[in-house]
Amino acid sequence: MSVISPRVSVAMTAAACLLLVAGCGSRPPVVQQPGAAARSAPSSRPITADVKACAGAQAVLGHVAADTVRWSSTLHPFDKAIAKRLVERASELAAQGPFATSPGIQTAVHSTAASFASLGTAMRSKKRVEVVRAIGRSQVAYKELKTACSLGQ
Repeated sequence: MSVISPRVSVAMTAAACLLLVAGCGSRPPVVQQPGAAARSAPSSRPITADVKACAGAQAVLGHVAADTVRWSSTLHPFDKAIAKRLVERASELAAQGPFATSPGIQTAVHSTAASFASLGTAMRSKKRVEVVRAIGRSQVAYKELKTACSLGQ
């Protein structure tokens, strides 16, 4: 059983999301010269449907992290603005799942989106125990998404 408070857990999840987004910029930027539109930078791996779905999910997670960076589940567990943003981001995240061809990635994206929507709903319910449970479910789903998409590795 974890002794970490929900606030610390949410902060750790948000920080992990931020690290994922920071990893997107690990390659040097490609500066395109005028008139070079026909040329493209070589890619080290093919961009498959699964890669696109995971990249889209990763982008949404970055937005979730930015939206929730100053939110405290301990001090403000029922923040209406955060609840609204989580539900909106859940829809955006769910939209990434169908792009994947891998059932594992589709499931992980769907589960994470559903957990974010459930967290927003729990926050609107104004029942602290439901918020805590929803945070736990979102952490589990996020971990599964990280594994399915090989995020942070």
